[in-house]
Amino acid sequence: MVSKPIQWVFGIILLIGVGLGVFVEYDKAAEIKGYLGEGAKRVEESIKANGCLTQNAEANIAQYLRSNGMDPANIYFNASTGRQSYGSTAVNGALGYDFTIEVPGFNLPIYKVYLEKEIPNVNSDYVTGMTADTSACVGDFSNFGGVQMSTTDLGPTPTTNVTNPSIPTSLTFSGPTTVTVGQGGQYSGVVSMGATAAPAGTQVEISSPNGTTMATTQADGSFSVTITFPSVGPQVITAKAGIGTAAETVTVAAGAPVQLLLTNPSSGTGNYQTVIGNSISIQGMVTDASSNPVSLASISVTSDTSDVPNQTIKTNTQGAFNFTYTPKSVTTQHVTFTINSLTATANVSIQQGTPQSITLQSSTGSSYSSSPLTITAGQAINLKGNVAGLYGSPVSGVTVSVASPTDGIDNMAPNGSITTDTAGNFTNLDVVLTQTGTQAIQATTAGINSPAQIQVNVNPAGAAKVANLAVTPDQIASGGTVTVTGQILDSYGNPVQAGTALTLVGPVTTTNATTGSGGQFALTQTVSTPGMATLKVQSNGATLNGGTVAVNVLPTGAYSLAVSLSSDQVLTGGSLTATITLKDNTGTPISGKSITLSESPEPSALVTTHVTTDNSGQASVTVGPVTKVGYESLTAAMDGVANVIGTSTFQVLARPPSLLIANVSPSTTQVWTASNPVPLPVISGTVTDSYANPIFGASVNVSGGYGANVSGSTDSNGYYSLSVKPTNIGGPFALSFAVSSTQGNFNTVQGSLTVTAPITVPVDKVLAGTVIAGQTGTMPNKVGSGTVITPGPTDQAIPQGYYGGALTDGKVKGVVVPPANVLTGTTIAGTAGTMPVHIGGANVNSLSWWTGGGSTVYLEPPVGYYDGSTWTYYTDPNLVSRNIKNGVSILGVTGTAQTLTINAGDAIASESTTVQQNTSSNWVQYQNMGFRINTPGTYRLKFDIYGPSGGTSAYGQVRVNGTTVGTTFKYVCSYPPSVWETMQEDITLNAGDYVTLWFYADPYVGYPNSEVRNFSLCYGVANASSLGSWQ
Repeated sequence: MVSKPIQWVFGIILLIGVGLGVFVEYDKAAEIKGYLGEGAKRVEESIKANGCLTQNAEANIAQYLRSNGMDPANIYFNASTGRQSYGSTAVNGALGYDFTIEVPGFNLPIYKVYLEKEIPNVNSDYVTGMTADTSACVGDFSNFGGVQMSTTDLGPTPTTNVTNPSIPTSLTFSGPTTVTVGQGGQYSGVVSMGATAAPAGTQVEISSPNGTTMATTQADGSFSVTITFPSVGPQVITAKAGIGTAAETVTVAAGAPVQLLLTNPSSGTGNYQTVIGNSISIQGMVTDASSNPVSLASISVTSDTSDVPNQTIKTNTQGAFNFTYTPKSVTTQHVTFTINSLTATANVSIQQGTPQSITLQSSTGSSYSSSPLTITAGQAINLKGNVAGLYGSPVSGVTVSVASPTDGIDNMAPNGSITTDTAGNFTNLDVVLTQTGTQAIQATTAGINSPAQIQVNVNPAGAAKVANLAVTPDQIASGGTVTVTGQILDSYGNPVQAGTALTLVGPVTTTNATTGSGGQFALTQTVSTPGMATLKVQSNGATLNGGTVAVNVLPTGAYSLAVSLSSDQVLTGGSLTATITLKDNTGTPISGKSITLSESPEPSALVTTHVTTDNSGQASVTVGPVTKVGYESLTAAMDGVANVIGTSTFQVLARPPSLLIANVSPSTTQVWTASNPVPLPVISGTVTDSYANPIFGASVNVSGGYGANVSGSTDSNGYYSLSVKPTNIGGPFALSFAVSSTQGNFNTVQGSLTVTAPITVPVDKVLAGTVIAGQTGTMPNKVGSGTVITPGPTDQAIPQGYYGGALTDGKVKGVVVPPANVLTGTTIAGTAGTMPVHIGGANVNSLSWWTGGGSTVYLEPPVGYYDGSTWTYYTDPNLVSRNIKNGVSILGVTGTAQTLTINAGDAIASESTTVQQNTSSNWVQYQNMGFRINTPGTYRLKFDIYGPSGGTSAYGQVRVNGTTVGTTFKYVCSYPPSVWETMQEDITLNAGDYVTLWFYADPYVGYPNSEVRNFSLCYGVANASSLGSWQ
């Protein structure tokens, strides 16, 4: 058992040992911080020279840290891995190490320590091909397993996850998001360094459309700046301080409208012209005082026409507007656009369109109607009508054609050309109709497929002349009977109405009768006075023109010859028997006499032309068959004796109808509707008996599945003409004919009619004013409209309509694109760009440089486009630090050249009296000087180091060309401070090497302080003694 005094002594000794051990462990922390600082410095040097931390540099740093006892598993490493082009800045990083302070000999942990050195932002001097280190950039730091933690070091803090970084890490930036062009906006923000505000005077770089400007923070880290926007549209303002950035997107609107212009037509007159039914496009622009387009501006539209109701439109994003409407009246319209106090008026002259419809009315005086009109042949009628375009608008100056499909004789335009007036009206006076029957009169003009039509019923005028006058026979014996036949016509050649009273006036006797249908008549009269007897056909006491006929009346002789017929009427194809009786003047029959027979007008109907009387003075003969409808006569004459003749007249009647000829035109038609009044098909032809004799006055009725039956009558030629209204779709429909007449009835089926559905016309695909199948097109006709489409940033619709392919119809305005101003690989309006493209950090060698004798270097870049991340450079191998005076910076290259001359074997640059102090924990270059080596070989370096503060650990090291070589010397100062300590080491140097001395102190009690002096080099170890001792 150990006594308590011994325990106390042992405990005291243990405590003293622990304290000394802990002191040693804290001293170890100071060494680690130095190693981290050196590693961080080597990272900076690699980034500056190579644009990134290279693989060679990383391996060098890793070897250095391991050689100083640092475990890679506890090392945290973060630095820029992307290569930075010349002048650009790498992101900052950090190098850290965590370890545990323990009680020596007991392995008892007493404190967890994490030390870290910042790798600040480094500006790259890297130029391709100008660095000796050709290794690639480090891709990751997988060779190091440390984790970044909160630092326990008193030195610089890490760049992330820290509360007090040495550079700005973030900032806010805000202001108005909508401003007016040309006016200023106030934008402000706060710059932070970690969790605290940046100190006063921190610079903030602000990029705006006006360029780049700088702002300075106040004591609370805030800053503000006024920015004016010179152009409209969305724009971005960016603020940057340190590694912190912020941006604000601002919509810059145009100023108040000061100009309202109509931009088409290009003359700017505001005068427009179009055709009724065609859309008109009125384009314009609204700008502010600086000619900036005012987007989304509300424009009031008013007019003096109901075609344009009051409304509001807006400009597009380019400040333009396009107002389109369709005029529906022929006039000059005024459309006014108003915004605030600005107005612009479009004067739109609407021209008439093509005819769309036509009307027609008739009258015998001044009261017009479209109803059927009844007149007498030779009577004059008056016509009037109207030609209208779209929307019922008048069409003036067009020629109207008036014709009749049923009357090909009369002149339907006795006054010459018919033209519409300004109201679209036309008149056609004193049209004389001479042809009887139901006459259709039609009016039409170019472009109209369905003419206007009226109906006029023309009755015959009074009896005026006789046609086809005949007397049968034309030679008789005294007291014989003649038959006078013919047709009574009016003065225009029309058969008079049935029942017209006639008188046949002979030498002694007068016979009265009336006309039958077709003006036909047959009058019989006995004439006794020998000689040439004149017979006259009269009406109302006047002899008709062509109504006189002569009959040769023979005087009574020794014989009389009589002809009697078995019937005075016979049907076509039939025959009758004639009995000829010859007597003397005492009435005694005479036999054995030869008689000659003749028949008129069908001599062929008489087979026997000579007969001889029998004992009773008679002879018989057959007449027939006869085939011609009308009156015929048989004449008998006694051979060898003059003036002995006998005559008899008979009538040949038509047989029942047996033949019908029909023609259907057209045989295929559209269905008729009130909205689609297509022209009516016409069925026409003739009705005859079996001997081709026309059947006059026969009723013809046509039926079929096409619609309602139609009927009509045949004329004297057996001709009929009927218009049918096809109301049922289908077919072909067979046409059934039912003919009824006084001669008999007849039925037949001939021809057909096909009825189709109305043609569907896509009127929006048919030109306005064009009529197809009764439907009028609505497609605007843009021929000659001069429509111009100006290319813009967005797609623009082509105004609807038909364009004929000429530039006067419409065009997309040509764009002249200078190819030299367009990037290679980009095509604008068919023009391929030729401007070279320099983007993506691929730096470009300048063509030349020029200073003009001043301090500014001007680089001539190759022609092309640069995206802001690509540099143009000019390489001058003489622009290196060793050619520049020490302490002088030229274009970012700081000079290191000394005025000292180094000779082999000389002791050089002995600083025996100069003492330099460093009161920071950062490495500092001694005297901010170094030495350039001329002669290669082994040199001995020496310097004095001192730490005047108790507990201070001072460090010194020599760097060759920026890289630490040899040993990092450590001076541990006791308390109170001791004397200077001399450090020396032999190193091998090459010609051109630049040698510098660096030092710093790691404080123990919070007060860093270190001093160095007497830095010298001596050439050659072997002859060092001949130079004497170091001073």
